[in-house]
Amino acid sequence: MLHVINSGGMFAHCSDLIVDGEHKDQVHYLSLAGHQGPVKGILAALLEGEYAWIEIDGASHCLAKAEESYRMLFKKLPSGCCQGAVFLQSALQNETEEANKGRFLMLSHDPNQNHLQLFHQLQARLAEIPLHQDWAGWLWRLHQDRGWLLPSVTLAGQFHGFMVELRPQALHEAISEGLSGRDQELSRCFATA
Repeated sequence: MLHVINSGGMFAHCSDLIVDGEHKDQVHYLSLAGHQGPVKGILAALLEGEYAWIEIDGASHCLAKAEESYRMLFKKLPSGCCQGAVFLQSALQNETEEANKGRFLMLSHDPNQNHLQLFHQLQARLAEIPLHQDWAGWLWRLHQDRGWLLPSVTLAGQFHGFMVELRPQALHEAISEGLSGRDQELSRCFATA
């Protein structure tokens, strides 16, 4: 379902919107479609610190830029319209700001694969800690239990977002404890066939 979004007298249609779990006005991911001028104008205004307004299921939401840097993408559609999206730059591997290296945004379409996606993101970002794919479920639960995995709020669309805190030392210690304590989920990858 598309929702009308506006800023500074410009209107477009929103297909996907994810906001911060704590500060529900701060945009983590926003996808718009419409005429090129308003789509680019709304996204640019948002990134310049202006507010955007959207109504979803009868509730009005005021949207603002988060403190982090964003990536903006546009694609012209055959109809002459365009689609534009903004998302926190930390969603891209190896492109986080120095100030935000301790966390990243994980976006997902399939909640059944979240644990595997988290594993691959951690593996790419924490190359100094050897991880095994069989640990994906364990890593997901560990991050949830320790508060290192904070869900974002999906207001529109099918995406799910999670702000993931990187704690390399604590993760290394948790893996060491699990292996020395003979945690079945961690040690099964060492079993011989």
